[in-house]
Amino acid sequence: MNKWFNEKLERGNIRKHILRPIKKNRFLSFSRKLSITNWIILINFAIFIIVRLLMLSFGEDYIMDLVALKANSFFSGSYWTVFTSMFVHVLPVHLIFNMISLFFVGNFLERIVGRKKYLRFYIISGLFAGLFYVIQILEQKFLWILISLQ
Repeated sequence: MNKWFNEKLERGNIRKHILRPIKKNRFLSFSRKLSITNWIILINFAIFIIVRLLMLSFGEDYIMDLVALKANSFFSGSYWTVFTSMFVHVLPVHLIFNMISLFFVGNFLERIVGRKKYLRFYIISGLFAGLFYVIQILEQKFLWILISLQ
């Protein structure tokens, strides 16, 4: 133990530990410590708060027309809603249960496939889910038209 203690107290080691360089970009080192899943969860909570504040200022209907995926708004040219709908939650309970599920399933999946593949999978699956939702709405409308023609 005496040898270990003396090595730690050597002049060079003390100087190395006391005068170690300060990391220039602490945010980058912090961001790499968080998993992509945890970043997505943080982004979802931030967007929820921002959307809530915007609803207070501009009204719920106006903001939801801008960011929520609705078949009629999608076909009127609001294509970005396929992407924004992945991050918009109307009710706090909806957000909390989705984020709890994402925390457990997402972190597990991210460890298996890696950060980049997981992020790519998350975005692509969210976009496809939105597109399938729009297709389902169209299919229902088409079936209603066929039923009403009979």
